[in-house]
Amino acid sequence: MKKMLGFAALLFASLSSSAQSAVDEKYLAACPFSKGDSITKVKAFYMAEREPSRMNTAVPGQVSYQYHFPEYGVWVFLDASLQVSTLRFESSFKGPIGGVSVGTLKDDVKRIKGEPVRTFQGFPDTEDTKLRNTKKQQALDALPDPVPKLKVREFVEELTRTDTAPFVWNSAWSYATAVTANWVRYDLSPTTNAVSIILAGSCNP
Repeated sequence: MKKMLGFAALLFASLSSSAQSAVDEKYLAACPFSKGDSITKVKAFYMAEREPSRMNTAVPGQVSYQYHFPEYGVWVFLDASLQVSTLRFESSFKGPIGGVSVGTLKDDVKRIKGEPVRTFQGFPDTEDTKLRNTKKQQALDALPDPVPKLKVREFVEELTRTDTAPFVWNSAWSYATAVTANWVRYDLSPTTNAVSIILAGSCNP
């Protein structure tokens, strides 16, 4: 039973808060990349010694590798030639991309960018995902030690209910018809009515 509990704790370790090293503030707003830039430029900017991770499911002609800098809220996606293909920005990143930042309200996006070229279902809502993770962590924290078999079953059932509940989805607003250097997409959260994720072909679309 202790082994099972240990596995559960390991499974949800990423949900627990932990001490983090100091974040270099300049990376929270600065972004010098554009579609076609080499991996050398990415490595030099972030002083990255590690190689990018290969994507499990590559998109032919677009994305084959990725760098994720979670402390800065930045993903850099690279094509098969190790050139920048797409950029993704999340909550830690504070700089504007195309005049819009993560956290910008829906009405302000329209005021700054106008009507999007296309709208469609975006990524799962970040706030909804946080709530799901919080419920999982609370269920884990509520387990006694040692854990009776009945409690283990209740724990698993709670996880199943959380994971099978209907997802809440962002609304994606795209401001170009193809992924080019001037392409930018803003994912708006229905929970906060604000931008939660930004994808772009350039830091200055």
